[in-house]
Amino acid sequence: MSGSTLKTLREVLLDFSTLAAPSVPFIAERLYRDMEGLKASVHLEKWPKEDARLIDERLLRDMEWVRHIVSSGLCLLYTSPSPRD
Repeated sequence: MSGSTLKTLREVLLDFSTLAAPSVPFIAERLYRDMEGLKASVHLEKWPKEDARLIDERLLRDMEWVRHIVSSGLCLLYTSPSPRD
């Protein structure tokens, strides 16, 4: 892997460990230490900040449509009579 690929992977894993820390503290701590985070613990890190330039508005609209379709399908599934009835 190239240097920039490894740098990106490290950054992603450090951010992931920070976000995962409240749910899986021991796993997050291990990952953070393996990635050689700068603080004594992942629990001392600040939350990652969003980069508005990376938000894909079209993707967000498409996902909203997908969620609507899936929700409608689930609604039909749970409100229609079972074939065994």
